Amino acid sequence: MTQFMLDPTSSATKLLEKRREMYELQEALQKDKEKFNEKETQFKKTEEELRNRDEDFHKKICDYYMNTFEKKQNDAHANSEKIKAERKATLEMEEKIASLKTKNEKLKEDLEKLKLIHDKLRAYEDFLKKVKEKHPESFNDLNGVIEKYKKINKR
Repeated sequence: MTQFMLDPTSSATKLLEKRREMYELQEALQKDKEKFNEKETQFKKTEEELRNRDEDFHKKICDYYMNTFEKKQNDAHANSEKIKAERKATLEMEEKIASLKTKNEKLKEDLEKLKLIHDKLRAYEDFLKKVKEKHPESFNDLNGVIEKYKKINKR
């Protein structure tokens, strides 16, 4: 025979039991909600920190590239000035070289003229030496020959 087993608990007890389960679930949901809110707050803080770090990083990168750009600009300007100064010095040196070449050419011309004069005067010197050799008693030195020549020409 099959007998139905009746639950000895009343419906009020069952209702109270369900209400207690509902309160426990509600408390569990409330705790989960609080945990969720805490995690959300923590994530927002982390997100804000990351955003700040990212902004700082971008700012540092911008500063670095701006400083690098300014430094390169300054270096380029300094190099440009240095090149101008070197060109000016080169031009001055080229002008000096041209001037010295001109002076050197003039001195070479003067040297050639002096060599010609020297060669012409050598003939006279040779003549005076021959005179001195032929007449050693009359002319002791070349200056004596020149003095006698001057005396003869004054007459």
